[in-house]
Amino acid sequence: MDVLSQESVNAAVACVLEQQGKIDAVVHNAGHLVTGVVEAFSTDEIMAAYDVNVLGTHRVNQAVLPHMRREQDGLCPKSCASNS
Repeated sequence: MDVLSQESVNAAVACVLEQQGKIDAVVHNAGHLVTGVVEAFSTDEIMAAYDVNVLGTHRVNQAVLPHMRREQDGLCPKSCASNS
């Protein structure tokens, strides 16, 4: 699944629902790390990281949470890591 694409996310969720009938958990593990001194980051670099790290999570939640709410069950843990 490409978390940059709502269409890709929706297709992946539909595939899982078709094969499994429900989604018990989603582990948000996609991430885009930008390293270096903050003042050297371009706006494009920051936006690329934001798109994956924040909007990617949002896209997956939008696709999955309605199904989990209907089932009244499910978990969506978010992992994050850094090289600090």
